[in-house]
Amino acid sequence: RALAGARGEAAAYLAATPPAEVARDQLVAILEHNEWNIPPGARLLKVTRPTIYARLQRLGLPRHHRRLGKRQET
Repeated sequence: RALAGARGEAAAYLAATPPAEVARDQLVAILEHNEWNIPPGARLLKVTRPTIYARLQRLGLPRHHRRLGKRQET
């Protein structure tokens, strides 16, 4: 039942949201999941890195730069 509810919510979101906004939300969600690491996000979307950079620019989204080095646990 929870899955059916989630599908209903997703269907309602898709029906009420313009396709460009859905694409933007998808891009941001994938990049946030990958800590704004572009190559894994590009692989998930099956596009090239330059395509991701172009989409970020077209959508007016800033590029988040990852800090290199050891991660700090919080």
